Amino acid sequence: MVQAGCNTVGILNVLRSKLNESSHLSVIQEGGYCWNAHFAFEEAATSEAVEDIKEKLHLPFPPAYEDFLFYSNGALLYHDDVHGQWGF
Repeated sequence: MVQAGCNTVGILNVLRSKLNESSHLSVIQEGGYCWNAHFAFEEAATSEAVEDIKEKLHLPFPPAYEDFLFYSNGALLYHDDVHGQWGF
């Protein structure tokens, strides 16, 4: 859950700053298993696109989600390239 006043864009910028040149981050899991997680960010959504989908769905978006859409209109997070797992 995102806390009130959370700086979504700041958090995403910190995450991106930790990625290597091929958009991977080394992850060490419990038991010492290490793997490279892949990240891919889409282009930012336009204001018109966000307003259009909110109107079609007839509901507001949480502010943190709108911030995310204006930063990246979708992302692949923690994808395992070796084992083909989808990530988040």
